[in-house]
Amino acid sequence: MVIVSILLLASSGARAGNPEMAEYTDDPDRVFWFIQISDTHLDNFLYGAEVEQTELALGEVVDVIQPFLVVNTGDLTDHTDGINYLGPPNIGEWMLYRGITDDAGMGADIYLDLPGNHDFYGDDGTFYVTYSVQGEATGSTQPHLALELPWGKYHFVTGATPHNDSPPTPWPFDNKAFSTAELAEVEANLLAHTDARLTLAFGHHDFEGCALGGDFRQHLIDYGAGHYGHGHEHSMGMREGSGILRFQCNSLGQGPDDNICLWAVDSDAVSWGVTHASAPWPAAVITAPVDARLGTDDSVLNPYAPAVPGGCTAAPVRVLAFDVAGVSEVLFQIDGGSLETMTENPSTPDQWLGTFDATGLTVGIHVLEVQVSGSEWRRYSAQILVEDAPCDLDPPPVEEDSEPVAEIEPDAEIDMEEDATPDAEDEPGDSDLSGGVCGCVLAG
Repeated sequence: MVIVSILLLASSGARAGNPEMAEYTDDPDRVFWFIQISDTHLDNFLYGAEVEQTELALGEVVDVIQPFLVVNTGDLTDHTDGINYLGPPNIGEWMLYRGITDDAGMGADIYLDLPGNHDFYGDDGTFYVTYSVQGEATGSTQPHLALELPWGKYHFVTGATPHNDSPPTPWPFDNKAFSTAELAEVEANLLAHTDARLTLAFGHHDFEGCALGGDFRQHLIDYGAGHYGHGHEHSMGMREGSGILRFQCNSLGQGPDDNICLWAVDSDAVSWGVTHASAPWPAAVITAPVDARLGTDDSVLNPYAPAVPGGCTAAPVRVLAFDVAGVSEVLFQIDGGSLETMTENPSTPDQWLGTFDATGLTVGIHVLEVQVSGSEWRRYSAQILVEDAPCDLDPPPVEEDSEPVAEIEPDAEIDMEEDATPDAEDEPGDSDLSGGVCGCVLAG
């Protein structure tokens, strides 16, 4: 696992950066990535593979992808004694969950686990605070932390969407609401890192469906947070509203597919890739150019996708690609044209680089397709926007004394403040898994 310095102390400064800082540049080095999983539902009786898939995600997948962070957006446990949801919290499920996370080395510096409504059934959050990784570390149901990288800070803030008033709300009520005290804590956490280049927000539910969710949204807008990740709906998708892109990851504990979600930030532009607990390899995400049309039907326009200048004769393509057996080849093509070979970046393992001539492309949307070969092969695609502009992709200057941070600060403390893809013929043995929040077409 990649280990970076974790900032968990309050800081002050100007208003936080926002997604409009996203750039399309020649610089391949300002990139980091992390994994989102959700709805592990340990130990439910409906699926039967939730333990195995959670162990896979936090074990083999983390070992291969080496994320900077892992985010679990709730329903950590199922709250059942095998069939009954109406009883008290099941301590056996919580111990099972904590045993899996501890065995995988998921400490509070690299693992951000949030509460879901199942974690609050018959409880006011006490079990989450006692047994979850972040709950035990922070004493809060709304943990937050920041990554300090050589080129800037990135803040991860959370909202506790399950209702936690007393008496606790029982199953089967959806149990989603913010309290005024929780909203005040969220604002304080946002205020603590106003010098972040980006703020990425997470919760269990889509906040738009929560009581006082509009107030939560306004806090995100006020502090420049334009991306929000959640689970709960046991499906994958993307929504946009008020300038906030809302990405939902499928359930890891109650289904086989679209439930290991890979986020990447490349020059402050955010991208997503999705793979499957049933067959995770190879996994990849296109980080430049950024997908301009999102959702399983490409209906969500990405307001934060930097365009490709049409005047560039060597416009960069960057892909993060991972495989348990190693990635042997990455190819790309524009609009179904000739396949071009990408090369691995020697300074950033798992990053593949290429270029294309944008001068012959019309202004508007074009399809970038990537083929990744490893244990099997899969295709990923993004709909990229080309604009009529001269080629100016120089990266911003980096301070000469900037050095990569290679270890956790020994005195760090926990902050306890309250488009449609062109048809392609399948190769023998190829089974398409169409869709994907980033317009991905998966095959393997």
